[in-house]
Amino acid sequence: MPVCVTKGLAISSKLKKSYPNANIIEVEGIHQKYDHLFEGKCDLVADYAAGFEFMRLNKTLNPDCSLEWVGRAVDVGSGGPANIVDAGVYCTSLVGNVFDYYMEDMHRDGFIEKAKERLFNS
Repeated sequence: MPVCVTKGLAISSKLKKSYPNANIIEVEGIHQKYDHLFEGKCDLVADYAAGFEFMRLNKTLNPDCSLEWVGRAVDVGSGGPANIVDAGVYCTSLVGNVFDYYMEDMHRDGFIEKAKERLFNS
């Protein structure tokens, strides 16, 4: 069962290490990965949740709404040290608080919802 992954991403290395006998097909980008899936060259795609959601909700890339999540998450990780709250070691609390402030502001004025509509309905 061939599994498509994006070359160079952490999930590619993790899958090859954890499942050395798996049929891993590395491709250059997210669109090629899903093209391979739609063309039958892969049976599965290993992707980040946000990447999958983008493909699933995009009417141009998934016009028949056939994509569905199957199975469980293989790996769950944080977004990185710049967006987690620390105990003052990395000064990221300020970055996280400022980020939260502006995200909430964009949510309140409807920017987030409008951006999602433009992205997923393109």
